[in-house]
Amino acid sequence: MIRDKGNCPCPRCLVSKEQLDKVGLKRDTKFRLKNPRTFMLNQIQQARRWIYEKARSITSRAVEDLLKPTSSVPTMVVICVIYL
Repeated sequence: MIRDKGNCPCPRCLVSKEQLDKVGLKRDTKFRLKNPRTFMLNQIQQARRWIYEKARSITSRAVEDLLKPTSSVPTMVVICVIYL
């Protein structure tokens, strides 16, 4: 998931709002290929520990500093597959 009103409006790349005027240029394409968005499991788990175990607010400085640069949210999706 991606945060509403975050620094990176695109859920597929790490282009910041400040770089939106460069979208579509050759430099933009190179940047997107070199900097793909990846799921940051360790950061998400750390943020969730701070929130659920240490009772920190989702808007606390620690959680914000960890997740805001990539507009991430502390949400994990668990997929359960049942074979019949």
